[in-house]
Amino acid sequence: EERFANIKTTEPELLAHHLTAAGLTEAAIPLWQSAGELALKRMALPEAIAHLQRGLAELPKLKNLSERESIELELRVALGAAWMGLGGWFNPNVPLALDPAWNLVKKHGRRELMAPIIWGLAMHLATTGRIEDSLTWVQKFVDPTDVSASDDMWMVMEMTKCVCLFWHGDL
Repeated sequence: EERFANIKTTEPELLAHHLTAAGLTEAAIPLWQSAGELALKRMALPEAIAHLQRGLAELPKLKNLSERESIELELRVALGAAWMGLGGWFNPNVPLALDPAWNLVKKHGRRELMAPIIWGLAMHLATTGRIEDSLTWVQKFVDPTDVSASDDMWMVMEMTKCVCLFWHGDL
């Protein structure tokens, strides 16, 4: 970390690997998350999934429950996006990542992460033929004051709502 200071930003997985091997979990997990997010930005999806899952695997070693759940939430949201990118909305791993994230987002009040979770779960359900269930999810996103979201995410959610209603036959 001292000799190669840029490694932390350019190859966080390398430092995370060594910190994990040294048992320095608290320092390693944020680097696994950074590595996953960097890989996701590069669309290196298998790598992103591997890094994010490695971070999740290390979480039980953290003693502070609130901190552990907050980090888990962020890892799961990124993991859900990576699984959607790798295998499409209908990928069976999408709800495995995002269902637990929904419980955590409600518990911790991280409103800024609600929209990507709702979107991912709604589209997963819609593309697996469970239109009625997808509508339940899009109804959770009723207005921008209920779920904090960027303008871009708001447009995505409105489009998702339209798609789900259309597939349901509700024009």
